Amino acid sequence: MLIIQRALVASLVVVYALGFSITEAADPPSMPFEGQMASLCFDIAKAMEQDPILSEHKKFRIGRVVCDQSRDINFEPRIVRDLEKTLEKFVDEKSKIALVGKYQFVESESADNAGFEVLVIKLTFVDSKGRELGTFSAVREINSSADIAVAAGVTISFESKATESKPTFQERNKLVSNAFESPSFGLIEGSKTQVTTPSGNRYAVEIIKGPIVSKEAKRENVAAGMKPIAPIEKRGHAYVPIGIGEAYAFHIYNYDSEKAVLAKIRIDGLDSINTFNEDVAVDANGVTSPILYAGYTLPAAPRNGHALFGVYGWLRTTKEKAEESAYEFVVNKFGEGVASKRMATSGVGVITVEFYEELKVGANARGVGDKGETGKGQAIKLNLKVVNLKTVKDPTAIISIRYNDPNGLQ
Repeated sequence: MLIIQRALVASLVVVYALGFSITEAADPPSMPFEGQMASLCFDIAKAMEQDPILSEHKKFRIGRVVCDQSRDINFEPRIVRDLEKTLEKFVDEKSKIALVGKYQFVESESADNAGFEVLVIKLTFVDSKGRELGTFSAVREINSSADIAVAAGVTISFESKATESKPTFQERNKLVSNAFESPSFGLIEGSKTQVTTPSGNRYAVEIIKGPIVSKEAKRENVAAGMKPIAPIEKRGHAYVPIGIGEAYAFHIYNYDSEKAVLAKIRIDGLDSINTFNEDVAVDANGVTSPILYAGYTLPAAPRNGHALFGVYGWLRTTKEKAEESAYEFVVNKFGEGVASKRMATSGVGVITVEFYEELKVGANARGVGDKGETGKGQAIKLNLKVVNLKTVKDPTAIISIRYNDPNGLQ
């Protein structure tokens, strides 16, 4: 397992270029998650300073942001974390008022996104008795197919056949809608543990679990005692049973013999690379700024084989000599994970991996057209290197695995 990993070394990516993409005239304006959340936070900050009712309180606490459409969705931690980071100066857990909200996947009622399925986020303020405070509310629509798919935790392939054009915005939106309504997944042929998309086998994700490593654990034995878990199909999703106090990790596979791939991993919406990343850049004036990594890369697969990389914890640093370069993925009791009390609305944990295909210089993406809770466990030592890789703009595939179910995995 580790021999394969070292032979086909995977890497972190600092920057990846937005590749081949031409937008059709009929496409609505781009409304990605990050941009819409920034806009939401701007409106909230403005209201806290100018609204006659809210400005009297000066501070607020962040309550629940729930999705009541499905018990299998848990994107709340990502939304809450963005609110906490951006609106930090207004947040006080002892405040008498709270910012609460809902997120849903519905057909848009706006002119921009008419006829398309979107992720709608609505936030309001409530008093200590749960009554809406004043008339302020903030609503945003997210229409990025990748962002919607990640939030919904679906497993989906956007891959086109070799003789076809890349899927259009409308086609991608429909694919996500179908995957949300009728979830499914596949397994790599001959494997019982490698989860892939229903229609493809270029990429796969495998969950391994085992005992928590000792405090003196090094790179060589991080995965000692860990074994692959066969997923259980439940309500169309892939579930893996991981008990309280158990550590787990990922094996990411690339079966494509032509192209490298970038993989972004999110756990309950939280970025596994940047949530605890301490790496910074220092400019000529000594000013520091955080380094944000785009994802892990895997090289193209050898003939009749695969490239494999193990991801064993939340990244802390890429410094070569760091003895504590990552923190184990450990399942804690409800309310004790990385996302704290917001770890899950329903108790379900969702692992999502996005795969971005390498865009080689002078080459188009596949297709011939031009349309273009997991907690922080023991510190461990990893061996990583940083590289640059150009990828296509949108993910080729998204694979999601549930790792917890309060009603049992039957």
